[in-house]
Amino acid sequence: MANHEYPQLLKNYLLFCECKRKHQDTGKLSLDAQFIFPTTLLPLLIHMRKAHATLHTPNSNLAGYINYMIENTDKPVLGKSYLPLVRLPQDIKMVDSTLQPLYHLLDNSAMLKVNLDAYRYLMFELIDNIYQHSEFKYAYTMAQYYRNQGFVELGFLDDGITIAGSFNKNMKANFTDRNNWEAIDQATKGATSKGGEQRGYGLSSSISIAKALGGDVLIVSGYGAIYINPGLRQPYLLHKAHHLRGTLISLRIPLNSPRIDIYRYLQ
Repeated sequence: MANHEYPQLLKNYLLFCECKRKHQDTGKLSLDAQFIFPTTLLPLLIHMRKAHATLHTPNSNLAGYINYMIENTDKPVLGKSYLPLVRLPQDIKMVDSTLQPLYHLLDNSAMLKVNLDAYRYLMFELIDNIYQHSEFKYAYTMAQYYRNQGFVELGFLDDGITIAGSFNKNMKANFTDRNNWEAIDQATKGATSKGGEQRGYGLSSSISIAKALGGDVLIVSGYGAIYINPGLRQPYLLHKAHHLRGTLISLRIPLNSPRIDIYRYLQ
């Protein structure tokens, strides 16, 4: 499939992959782009921190944006349309206080406030999944809404054992690199890697809510990815250059979404 046929969220992730590939080939981390969205920025940040690398870009505005986001990690930005990166603490008991900047952004945006309960549910469930399954060292979330382009983007990223890795470890499954996407597919349909009789409905309910809001969802984990919107469910087998050591979940939701009753979509 030619790159121009990929959905935009996947293109944004592949932009990070190309940046990482060039870094591995040349030893210089560089990016030539006009702007990047959370789907690119989140994995780029973890790569920069693990590689102890500095990003070089000819675009001074982009450089300023990235540096600002990094320098203001975990800090609320009053009156802005974005939340700088929030690093999730290792202790889940500290999550609520850590996420206060994000709650502030949601509470103070008239466009997002229409479906405040939906956004809060998405944040809680997708972050809880990270703690329940990933065994992460680094995990981040961020949000930004774009008035002119008419959408909000939420991103969640961890550097943990991947969705397939969690199934393999806890459920004695045998997902290989070639069928990582099947593990993602099962997880999005309610399967859980926690064992016993439990069902993992948090992720599937989150996707149902995102679709009800007219949104797009991209999940990348290991060598697999799935893109979902209200009319499409497309899995991908990723090449080595595109695989992710961890899990990325990105949601892009229209700002003009009608108000929904989230309880219709909870399983």
